Amino acid sequence: MAFLLCGVLAMTLFITGPAQAKDSAWTVRGPSPRSGPLAQLRLDGASGALTLQVSRGGRTVVEPSPVGIVTERADLSHGLRYLGRHDRTVVERYRSTAGKERSRTARMTETRFRFRGDGNARLDLVVRVSDDGVAYRYDLPSGSGDVLGETSAFTLPRTRPRGWATTARTTRTCSRSTPRRPRPPVSTWRRRSSRPAAATPWSRSRI
Repeated sequence: MAFLLCGVLAMTLFITGPAQAKDSAWTVRGPSPRSGPLAQLRLDGASGALTLQVSRGGRTVVEPSPVGIVTERADLSHGLRYLGRHDRTVVERYRSTAGKERSRTARMTETRFRFRGDGNARLDLVVRVSDDGVAYRYDLPSGSGDVLGETSAFTLPRTRPRGWATTARTTRTCSRSTPRRPRPPVSTWRRRSSRPAAATPWSRSRI
């Protein structure tokens, strides 16, 4: 009887094979979930790589696009493991230089996703969703070294209504652990080989 049970167990293991890691996905909705955009972050279970997709009204605005960054200390474009998330509502007030209403208010949902990479490297991905767009940035702990490269991209659908989505990098940074440096002209900023890694500018898809 013991030999029979061992044989059945071995056959079961052979048929089922090793368990494969499953993909994980999370959504971030804006302050007006019925009309605003929806961001979906997905972690590939096999490669540990992140992608970000944006939809609105059931239609895809940004196809699943790679999200990742490479520093002097670690390659955080793959091999990531999910640690947790924190959600909050952000309200920003500013004054416009034109228009009848100079005082403006922007409401956004902000989600901070925490990941761990190879060599115990840490990465926080901060995603913001407003009524008119989606933005994200990387937040790295001090001592991460300079940023050597990114896999970040926005992949737009091949067929889409004209003017559906435009992309741009804003000039806002949130780095307190690195000294302020004069920002180079926009035409040359993307060509720099490295930059301080404490916090990157926002990558924004405006809808």
